[in-house]
Amino acid sequence: MVVESFLRPGYSQTHNFGSNLGVGPNRHNPNINFIIFAVLVIVFSLGLRNGFPISRGKALKAGMWFVVIFSLGVLGAGVFPEDYLSQAPHNLVSATSFVSIILAQLFVWWGLKDADNSV
Repeated sequence: MVVESFLRPGYSQTHNFGSNLGVGPNRHNPNINFIIFAVLVIVFSLGLRNGFPISRGKALKAGMWFVVIFSLGVLGAGVFPEDYLSQAPHNLVSATSFVSIILAQLFVWWGLKDADNSV
């Protein structure tokens, strides 16, 4: 996204959203990058789950699933760019993605807090 933002005339990293790169000239590059990133995050979430301590299961498992939901939202952002059907699908998957990654962090924190004390 950083490279693409420098190649896009008129794009400002401080005033535009990353999704703005998915519309207009060369729009396929960022959209394909969203899809690739989503697949990599799904693989990461599976590895994350395998690396968690088993004794703290429920919160960490929920955190892992929120990471998966985040990646599906990113995948949706790549499939449904901002200019697709009046932005509604893009806005829905993007909002879901942002909320999911926040919840993932909270659940992982909850599952790992005091983990050092239980060893």
